[in-house]
Amino acid sequence: MASVIRQLNPDLMALEEVNERWLSALSVALQAYPHSKAMAREDNFGIALYSKYPLVNSEIRQVGAADIPTIIADVALPDGRITIIATHPLPPGGPESSRLRNDQLAKLPQLITNASLPVLLLGDLNVTPWCVHFKRLLDRTSLLDSSQGRGVLGTWPTFLPILLIPIDHCLHTTGVNLTKKATGPNVGSDHYPLVVDFVMASHLSTNLHR
Repeated sequence: MASVIRQLNPDLMALEEVNERWLSALSVALQAYPHSKAMAREDNFGIALYSKYPLVNSEIRQVGAADIPTIIADVALPDGRITIIATHPLPPGGPESSRLRNDQLAKLPQLITNASLPVLLLGDLNVTPWCVHFKRLLDRTSLLDSSQGRGVLGTWPTFLPILLIPIDHCLHTTGVNLTKKATGPNVGSDHYPLVVDFVMASHLSTNLHR
Protein backbone atom coordinates (compact mmCIF):
# COMPACT_ATOMS: atom_id res chain seq x y z
CA MET A 1 0.00 0.00 0.00
CA ALA A 2 2.78 2.46 0.87
CA SER A 3 4.43 1.94 -2.52
CA VAL A 4 1.12 2.61 -4.29
CA ILE A 5 0.65 5.84 -2.34
CA ARG A 6 4.11 6.99 -3.41
CA GLN A 7 3.45 5.89 -7.00
CA LEU A 8 0.08 7.64 -7.36
CA ASN A 9 1.03 10.61 -5.17
CA PRO A 10 -2.56 11.83 -4.71
CA ASP A 11 -3.31 15.29 -3.35
CA LEU A 12 -6.20 13.92 -1.29
CA MET A 13 -6.62 10.38 -0.08
CA ALA A 14 -9.51 8.67 1.68
CA LEU A 15 -8.78 5.34 3.35
CA GLU A 16 -11.37 2.94 4.71
CA GLU A 17 -11.27 -0.11 6.98
CA VAL A 18 -8.19 1.35 8.70
CA ASN A 19 -6.86 0.26 12.08
CA GLU A 20 -3.91 1.45 14.16
CA ARG A 21 -1.61 -1.28 12.85
CA TRP A 22 -2.32 -0.34 9.22
CA LEU A 23 -1.84 3.38 9.81
CA SER A 24 1.41 2.69 11.66
CA ALA A 25 2.69 0.62 8.73
CA LEU A 26 1.87 3.54 6.39
CA SER A 27 3.34 6.22 8.65
CA VAL A 28 6.34 6.99 6.42
CA ALA A 29 4.22 7.33 3.26
CA LEU A 30 1.69 9.43 5.14
CA GLN A 31 4.32 12.00 6.09
CA ALA A 32 3.61 13.62 2.71
CA TYR A 33 0.14 14.55 4.05
CA PRO A 34 0.38 17.18 6.79
CA HIS A 35 -3.39 17.48 7.16
CA SER A 36 -5.57 14.59 8.23
CA LYS A 37 -8.68 13.41 10.04
CA ALA A 38 -8.87 9.77 11.11
CA MET A 39 -10.68 7.30 13.30
CA ALA A 40 -8.96 3.92 13.42
CA ARG A 41 -11.12 0.97 14.47
CA GLU A 42 -10.53 -2.74 14.84
CA ASP A 43 -13.65 -3.63 12.86
CA ASN A 44 -14.11 -2.83 9.15
CA PHE A 45 -15.23 0.76 9.68
CA GLY A 46 -12.16 2.77 10.52
CA ILE A 47 -11.83 5.75 8.18
CA ALA A 48 -9.26 8.42 7.38
CA LEU A 49 -8.76 11.42 5.13
CA TYR A 50 -5.27 12.68 4.25
CA SER A 51 -4.56 15.89 2.38
CA LYS A 52 -1.66 17.96 1.14
CA TYR A 53 -3.93 20.97 1.60
CA PRO A 54 -5.42 22.29 4.86
CA LEU A 55 -8.58 20.71 6.20
CA VAL A 56 -11.04 23.32 7.43
CA ASN A 57 -13.90 22.54 9.85
CA SER A 58 -13.23 18.82 9.69
CA GLU A 59 -15.30 16.49 11.83
CA ILE A 60 -16.21 12.86 12.30
CA ARG A 61 -19.94 12.29 12.55
CA GLN A 62 -22.29 9.34 12.86
CA VAL A 63 -24.77 9.43 9.99
CA GLY A 64 -27.80 7.24 10.45
CA ALA A 65 -28.56 4.69 13.16
CA ALA A 66 -25.45 2.53 12.71
CA ASP A 67 -22.38 3.33 14.79
CA ILE A 68 -20.35 4.11 11.68
CA PRO A 69 -18.03 7.15 11.38
CA THR A 70 -18.26 9.55 8.44
CA ILE A 71 -15.66 12.25 7.78
CA ILE A 72 -16.84 15.69 6.65
CA ALA A 73 -14.14 18.21 5.85
CA ASP A 74 -13.75 21.41 3.89
CA VAL A 75 -10.44 21.31 2.02
CA ALA A 76 -8.71 24.61 1.22
CA LEU A 77 -7.39 24.00 -2.29
CA PRO A 78 -5.21 26.72 -3.84
CA ASP A 79 -8.11 27.98 -5.96
CA GLY A 80 -10.98 27.52 -3.53
CA ARG A 81 -12.60 25.22 -1.03
CA ILE A 82 -14.40 21.92 -1.51
CA THR A 83 -16.31 19.72 0.91
CA ILE A 84 -15.20 16.10 1.10
CA ILE A 85 -17.56 13.54 2.61
CA ALA A 86 -16.01 10.10 3.13
CA THR A 87 -18.37 7.40 4.32
CA HIS A 88 -18.73 3.61 4.50
CA PRO A 89 -22.18 2.16 5.22
CA LEU A 90 -22.65 -1.40 6.42
CA PRO A 91 -22.78 -4.16 3.80
CA PRO A 92 -26.26 -5.63 3.18
CA GLY A 93 -25.45 -8.97 4.83
CA GLY A 94 -28.93 -9.46 6.29
CA PRO A 95 -32.20 -7.63 7.01
CA GLU A 96 -30.82 -5.52 9.89
CA SER A 97 -27.53 -4.54 8.22
CA SER A 98 -29.45 -3.76 5.01
CA ARG A 99 -31.81 -1.53 6.99
CA LEU A 100 -28.89 0.30 8.59
CA ARG A 101 -27.13 0.72 5.25
CA ASN A 102 -30.26 2.12 3.68
CA ASP A 103 -30.80 4.44 6.64
CA GLN A 104 -27.29 5.85 6.27
CA LEU A 105 -27.77 6.38 2.53
CA ALA A 106 -31.08 8.10 3.25
CA LYS A 107 -29.47 10.47 5.77
CA LEU A 108 -26.60 11.55 3.48
CA PRO A 109 -28.72 13.98 1.38
CA GLN A 110 -29.07 16.32 4.37
CA LEU A 111 -25.27 16.71 4.45
CA ILE A 112 -25.24 17.53 0.75
CA THR A 113 -28.05 20.06 0.84
CA ASN A 114 -26.54 21.78 3.89
CA ALA A 115 -23.14 22.18 2.24
CA SER A 116 -22.24 25.66 1.01
CA LEU A 117 -19.33 24.43 -1.12
CA PRO A 118 -18.96 22.03 -4.04
CA VAL A 119 -19.07 18.47 -2.69
CA LEU A 120 -17.28 15.19 -3.35
CA LEU A 121 -18.92 12.20 -1.70
CA LEU A 122 -16.77 9.10 -1.80
CA GLY A 123 -16.35 5.71 -0.29
CA ASP A 124 -17.43 2.11 -0.28
CA LEU A 125 -21.17 2.68 -0.24
CA ASN A 126 -21.86 -1.08 -0.34
CA VAL A 127 -24.37 -0.51 -3.10
CA THR A 128 -24.27 -0.78 -6.89
CA PRO A 129 -25.41 2.02 -9.23
CA TRP A 130 -28.48 -0.05 -10.15
CA CYS A 131 -29.81 -0.24 -6.59
CA VAL A 132 -32.92 1.81 -5.80
CA HIS A 133 -31.27 3.26 -2.69
CA PHE A 134 -28.34 4.57 -4.73
CA LYS A 135 -30.73 6.11 -7.25
CA ARG A 136 -32.67 7.76 -4.42
CA LEU A 137 -29.43 9.26 -3.11
CA LEU A 138 -28.87 10.91 -6.49
CA ASP A 139 -32.51 11.92 -6.87
CA ARG A 140 -32.60 13.64 -3.46
CA THR A 141 -29.38 15.60 -3.97
CA SER A 142 -27.56 17.53 -6.66
CA LEU A 143 -24.93 14.78 -6.81
CA LEU A 144 -23.72 13.47 -10.14
CA ASP A 145 -22.38 9.97 -10.64
CA SER A 146 -18.78 10.17 -11.87
CA SER A 147 -19.26 6.81 -13.63
CA GLN A 148 -21.66 8.30 -16.16
CA GLY A 149 -20.09 8.02 -19.61
CA ARG A 150 -17.12 6.04 -18.26
CA GLY A 151 -18.57 2.54 -18.12
CA VAL A 152 -18.64 0.17 -15.17
CA LEU A 153 -15.54 0.11 -12.96
CA GLY A 154 -15.73 -2.97 -10.77
CA THR A 155 -13.84 -2.59 -7.49
CA TRP A 156 -14.87 -5.58 -5.35
CA PRO A 157 -13.94 -8.38 -4.71
CA THR A 158 -10.32 -8.49 -5.85
CA PHE A 159 -10.16 -12.20 -5.02
CA LEU A 160 -12.84 -12.93 -7.65
CA PRO A 161 -11.89 -10.59 -10.51
CA ILE A 162 -14.36 -12.15 -12.93
CA LEU A 163 -17.20 -11.07 -10.61
CA LEU A 164 -16.10 -7.50 -9.83
CA ILE A 165 -18.96 -5.11 -9.03
CA PRO A 166 -18.91 -1.30 -8.62
CA ILE A 167 -19.62 -0.54 -4.96
CA ASP A 168 -16.92 2.12 -4.46
CA HIS A 169 -18.14 5.50 -5.62
CA CYS A 170 -17.17 9.10 -6.22
CA LEU A 171 -20.18 11.41 -6.51
CA HIS A 172 -19.99 15.16 -6.97
CA THR A 173 -21.99 18.35 -7.26
CA THR A 174 -21.70 20.90 -10.04
CA GLY A 175 -18.61 23.05 -9.70
CA VAL A 176 -16.49 19.90 -9.72
CA ASN A 177 -15.66 18.36 -13.08
CA LEU A 178 -14.24 14.85 -13.18
CA THR A 179 -11.57 14.55 -15.86
CA LYS A 180 -10.46 10.99 -15.18
CA LYS A 181 -11.62 7.96 -13.23
CA ALA A 182 -9.88 4.61 -13.06
CA THR A 183 -9.16 1.74 -10.72
CA GLY A 184 -5.71 1.64 -9.19
CA PRO A 185 -3.44 -1.36 -8.64
CA ASN A 186 -4.09 -4.09 -6.11
CA VAL A 187 -3.02 -2.83 -2.68
CA GLY A 188 -3.63 -6.07 -0.80
CA SER A 189 -7.24 -5.18 0.00
CA ASP A 190 -10.38 -6.96 -1.19
CA HIS A 191 -11.17 -3.66 -3.00
CA TYR A 192 -9.35 -2.00 -5.85
CA PRO A 193 -8.84 1.72 -5.15
CA LEU A 194 -10.50 4.42 -7.22
CA VAL A 195 -8.24 7.12 -8.65
CA VAL A 196 -10.03 10.28 -9.73
CA ASP A 197 -8.77 13.53 -11.26
CA PHE A 198 -11.07 16.51 -10.87
CA VAL A 199 -10.99 20.12 -11.98
CA MET A 200 -12.47 23.04 -10.11
CA ALA A 201 -13.80 26.15 -11.86
CA SER A 202 -10.30 27.62 -11.72
CA HIS A 203 -9.04 24.65 -13.80
CA LEU A 204 -6.90 23.36 -10.93
CA SER A 205 -6.42 19.64 -11.55
CA THR A 206 -6.40 17.65 -8.33
CA ASN A 207 -5.86 13.93 -7.88
CA LEU A 208 -8.03 12.01 -5.46
CA HIS A 209 -7.57 8.41 -4.33
CA ARG A 210 -10.27 6.33 -2.70
